[in-house]
Amino acid sequence: LVREHPGHGRAAFADRAFRVGDLVWQEEPLIKWQGNTHTNSSVLLAVNSFLEAVAAATPEVRRTIEQHFRAPEPGPGAHAAHLTRSFTNHENASGSLVPDIAEALSSVHEGIPLADLTRLISLVRSNAHSFEGGKASALFPQAAMVSHSCAPNLRVQTTGEKLFYYAIKPIAAGDLLSFSYLDQQFLWQPTRPRVQLLSEPYGFVCHCSRCDGLDTTRCFTCPGTHISVDIKVS
Repeated sequence: LVREHPGHGRAAFADRAFRVGDLVWQEEPLIKWQGNTHTNSSVLLAVNSFLEAVAAATPEVRRTIEQHFRAPEPGPGAHAAHLTRSFTNHENASGSLVPDIAEALSSVHEGIPLADLTRLISLVRSNAHSFEGGKASALFPQAAMVSHSCAPNLRVQTTGEKLFYYAIKPIAAGDLLSFSYLDQQFLWQPTRPRVQLLSEPYGFVCHCSRCDGLDTTRCFTCPGTHISVDIKVS
């Protein structure tokens, strides 16, 4: 079930209740291409491969990409991202900007206006899922609607070219569906580093229950009472 959600734009909600471990859904890719956008060295080849895949796709697939996927726009929500944000992940925060990548590819794809090229690159960065150990990437229409949370209710598993989403918490009908855009080793960092890791490549400030609540990763024991104290870092 997809509908508009304040701060998230179009977002996926549960159409029924799920128990922990239940398969919520599985999905095959709409379009796939070689490479990933995780590092500076791979981004140009991956985006070029994506553009070639779009050019070779059927009109129906191209219409779905145009209508279903939404490149991020400036704003305060969990899916909003500035087009000029870094085009790399948290390990490469000093990387190229999206407009620079578009400029570099414009001579190869002369038939695509620069503004459209920029939008497509940003769309790939915010919606693509990698598989085969990062050797390939794909767009999944349903998965693109799932919001980020640092306290997610889903985990994603890739088997072959398919995505499988499993419930890791009890989910009631109507609940917002979410998974973590951060890898596990970064997900358990304190609030401030998590916010920075998300804001640099994705351009949004997370307002999930963990980011807006007490930072339970920064507990310490009070010497006088031996009681654990939580600190909220703003």
